[in-house]
Formats: sequence, C-alpha cells, structure tokens
Amino acid sequence: MKVSVGKRVLALMLVIPMVLSTACGKKSEKSKDKELEKKTVDISECVNVSARGYNGMGAVSCQKDSTAINKLLQDVMKEQYGEEVETETKKAYTKLEESIIFQAEPATGLSNGDEVTIKIVYDSKYAKTCGVKFSPSSFKYTVNGLDTVQMIDAFDGLEVTFSGSETATGVIVDNTRCSDFVRNFVVF
Repeated sequence: MKVSVGKRVLALMLVIPMVLSTACGKKSEKSKDKELEKKTVDISECVNVSARGYNGMGAVSCQKDSTAINKLLQDVMKEQYGEEVETETKKAYTKLEESIIFQAEPATGLSNGDEVTIKIVYDSKYAKTCGVKFSPSSFKYTVNGLDTVQMIDAFDGLEVTFSGSETATGVIVDNTRCSDFVRNFVVF
C-alpha cells in the first residue's frame, strides 16, 4: 500500500508541532488542570494570645504574626512551584495570608484557668488554589495572668468638713487617710 508524499508531509506537519510543544514547553508552574498535592501547614504558633482584665471579667485577644505566616507560606510556595512563580499564584498566596484570622471562643467574661478555643479562619478558595491545608484548625489556650479584683471602701478614712454659713458653705474633702488606691484613682 502506497502512501503519497503529500499525506506524509501533512502527517509530519501535524506531528512535529505537537512534539515540540510538549518537549519545549515552559514548566515553571504546575499544570492548572492538575490538582496540587495539599501541603499541611501548622500556623498555631503564628499567633500571640493574651489575656487582660480582672479574674471573672477577663478578655482574650489574638494578634497574628504576619511575618511568621508569610515565611511559612513563602516556603510552601517554593516547594509547590519552585523558584519561578507566576504573578497570579503570588497574588493567591498573598490573598490567603491576608484572609487568615484567629478567633477566640469565648473571648470575654473569663477567669484564670478557663479554656478558650482559638479557631483559625481563612478563605478556603485561596487555600485550595494554593494547595494549602491548615492543621490544626483550632487549638486550646488556658487563661492565666488576670488580676484579682479587690474590694475597697472608698469612704474608709475619708474626712469631710463643712464650713461657712447658710448662704456661703464650703466643703473640704481630706483623703490623706484613705488607701493608696483611693488617693490615686478616686475623685471626690
């Protein structure tokens, strides 16, 4: 069976570009069609949790360490994509980092010894795009360092003297015998 020269040339013209495009194509990014292998990242150490206030009325606040989170995500990005990363991928990692917040539950009305759950909240769309999974998704924090409320009698040691007449009365308030707290923080 004879194949004409024209058909051979046509076949070569179709096959050669396909071979060249797959052999010489730039591979700086993983295929967009292919799902990235999920990289598990622990960012529970990237938050400063602190308690403030008084025992029984305390509050917990969370301050994320953006520098530490950025470093972790940069390492993941290099591991996933290598040194050459497209701008869109860099933007997705930046958006993921910006979306991360830490929420304390409960956050108020706390006493020393109470256990608070710190939840890691982020935009799952960007996490999927970046191939990142945060684990653990929450962790426990035990409240400590809250001051004890002291009961004081603001009038203990207070001397009030009235002087003058019916039409011109003066009041002298002497708090020199009151506690230091009353002298420094209570206004009469």
